[in-house]
Order: sequence, then C-alpha cells, then structure tokens
Amino acid sequence: MPENREQKTNRPVNRNQSARKKKARKKAMRNLILTIILLVVLIAVVIVLTISCGRKKEKPVDIVVPTEITETEPETQAPKAILNEKPVSLYTMDYGDMTCNKVTGISREWSEYEDLESFGAFATSEEFFEFSSETEAHNEIWNSISTEAEYKIGYELSFDVNGESKVITILKPGDIENNPDLYNGDYPEDGDYSEITGYLGVWVYDDMHQDGGFYIHITQAEVTEETLLTSIKLRPTPQSGDVENLVLKAFSYSSPEEFDSDGHYIGNYASSVRIEKQ
Repeated sequence: MPENREQKTNRPVNRNQSARKKKARKKAMRNLILTIILLVVLIAVVIVLTISCGRKKEKPVDIVVPTEITETEPETQAPKAILNEKPVSLYTMDYGDMTCNKVTGISREWSEYEDLESFGAFATSEEFFEFSSETEAHNEIWNSISTEAEYKIGYELSFDVNGESKVITILKPGDIENNPDLYNGDYPEDGDYSEITGYLGVWVYDDMHQDGGFYIHITQAEVTEETLLTSIKLRPTPQSGDVENLVLKAFSYSSPEEFDSDGHYIGNYASSVRIEKQ
C-alpha cells in the first residue's frame, strides 16, 4: 500500500510583485535620505540663528576724515561811492588884483624865512574869480550850495623824507599840533629857528567866521561845531631840505565812510596841488 506522504508542490514565482517591493524599498530609502538631509539643514539653520542672536550688536563706528583747513584772506570791498554835493578846489589868492586862481602845481623857493604859500579851499571849480574879502568870498560861495548833508573841509599832506613816505590827514588843528612831523607854533622874530621842529610848518584858518580885520590861525581849543577850515598856510622849517614830492590835497566830506581804516580820505572829490622846489 503506498505510503501517504504530503506531496510538495512547486508554486510559480510572481515576478511583478517582487519588482514592486524592490521599488518601494528604494523609495523609502530615498525619502529617508531626504528627511535626514532636511533635518541636518534645519539643525544648521537653528545653530546659526542661535549664535547670531547671542552676539552683542556692536554700534557702527563713524569714521571722521579730517578735512584740510585753508586760511583765506577776507574779501575786500570796494569803498562805497558817496556823492559829494560840495566839492572844493584849491586856489591861491592874489591880493594885488584881488583874484583867486585855481592851481594844480606851483614852484617856490623853500626858505624857513618866508611862507611857501597860502591856499584857499573854495566850493567851486571856476578857474579864477574876483573877491573883495576872503570872508565874504568863502561865505558867498559856500552858502550858495544848499545840501541836506553837513560838510566839513579837510586836507592831506603827503611827502617823502629820507626814503620814507608820509601821509598826514588834517581834519582839525589838533592833527597838526599833535604831529611831530609838523610845526604849528610861532616863528621867533629874532630869526633863531634852532628850536623849530618838524619837516613843515602848517596852519589852518576859518575865514568864514570872522568879523573883518586881521585874524590868525585857529587852534584846537578854539574849534566849535561851526568851524570850517577854509584855508591852509605852509612854510618850510630848517628840516624841510629833506622833504621831496610834497603834495597838498583839499576835500570836503560829510561821512566817515569817506575815509579808510587809517583815517585817509578815499573819496573821489579831492583837489591836489604839487609844490615843487625852485
């Protein structure tokens, strides 16, 4: 009797099922790798942020670049032009024919024993005119011009001596009395001029405010608000031999803006005369 044995049967292999399992394993592996990579990146980002937040924020430092400092000269402004309604001209007076003659230059012998010349500052530009008295002539001409501004008359002496140039502005008698380069006293009648100092004798006069007759030069102590220096007289001193290029200017003025910082007249209305040595 045949032996009852369990018969073993060989089933055929399903190849499609095997391929799907392999593919699933590869996909799972790929997903795992991607997950690990993402986790690594995430951990790295967290670490960087943690380190950045933990650092103390430093204040930016301002860099100051030094700039070169250059000195510039102050701008010089041109003097303001001021209209002069009463310009004056210089005249010599001829007492023989009683005329005043406008001058721009004269030539004289220089001697301490006699005057160089007396000059009148008249508010006119006529070449010459007749007069009966200096007081009347000054008053008539000066008062014939009506102006809103109050004008005064000043002078300027310029000359060279021993290689040095001198410019002296005279607006009042004190400008002569207090200047060691000028002489304003009396000349001794005995002819002893040894005590006379300065390079030039200078005297100023107010010919307008006179009552007629003889009058002398005006001093600083006699000056009033009405004083007007209408004429000037020049005379050499024993030291005048060293003087060269002597020029006298006369000008009328109404404002301090007509003078520079040194007190010299800078207006455009001066009348000048050059005094030469014979």
